[in-house]
Amino acid sequence: MDIMEVKNTMLENMETLLQESAKEALIRWLKEAALPALKEISEVYIEGLKKDAEGETGWCKVRDGVVLPMAIQGGLWFIAEVLGKIEGATVHESA
Repeated sequence: MDIMEVKNTMLENMETLLQESAKEALIRWLKEAALPALKEISEVYIEGLKKDAEGETGWCKVRDGVVLPMAIQGGLWFIAEVLGKIEGATVHESA
């Protein structure tokens, strides 16, 4: 299945995708499957960035040793926090 087929299928089924149960399933999938996989990938990537930073100087050293690792870790932390709050609010509002 190519991206155009995915796009067309999603557009054809938008009403179903906008149902509350679908939104809850998406949040749960993002939190339980996507985010852990992204964290695993990011750990390896950050390790590589820091290794590259050892041989660099100036702004490239700062970029690879500090800025990019912080941005990636901070972004993933923020997403995890937001997903947790959304999931908690969804459960609370549904009860």
